[in-house]
Amino acid sequence: MKTAEKQRRPLNTKEVKTLQKIRSTAEKDFKRGYKIHYLLTAAVVGVICAFLASETSYAFLTLVFGTASVLSFSMVIFMPYETYKDRRKAKKKINKIDALLGQDGIDVVPVRATRIAVAKEFEDEGDLYIVETANKDILYLWDSDYNLKKNFPCLEFEIYSEDFYNLIGRQVNPLSEKYKPIIIDAKTKWTYLKKVGGPEHLAVEKRVFEEVIEEINNVA
Repeated sequence: MKTAEKQRRPLNTKEVKTLQKIRSTAEKDFKRGYKIHYLLTAAVVGVICAFLASETSYAFLTLVFGTASVLSFSMVIFMPYETYKDRRKAKKKINKIDALLGQDGIDVVPVRATRIAVAKEFEDEGDLYIVETANKDILYLWDSDYNLKKNFPCLEFEIYSEDFYNLIGRQVNPLSEKYKPIIIDAKTKWTYLKKVGGPEHLAVEKRVFEEVIEEINNVA
């Protein structure tokens, strides 16, 4: 099987606004950091609780104060590191968005479909969309992250590149009205996957649409 071919196009206004909004949130995360008085408060609480745990003669109170002391000192130890990781993650996101905004466009896979079937999820593998394209290829599209259900399927759409998809959390850009697909039963699909195996995400092959549907339905 081959994979769907990408094309490059300019960012549209909606996509630019989405990236700018995500960037603004990432900037706030980067600037937030941790407050030193939080650490000082946690340290003081930890010392007090440790002292009370050592002084009390009641086992239950020893457990309560001891646990509170451990949690307080854990906060002092781990908060700076967790904050560092969050700031580093936010900075990477900002850099990626700046790079995208500075480029001449983004990579998308444009699709014009004539028919679509969806093989429903059985466990946690996601729905499998089987798309007959205008040139009679079959495109396989997995909804592994559960983000396609709102405006998809439709007969005209774009599939975003992985870097853009990871930033905005949307895999597909719908360009037409929602379409009612052919439904393949979840258990039927699961039986097919176990016996035959499944196609890769964005795999494309030259096959007859009806034959693909019939193969999945009859494999059991």
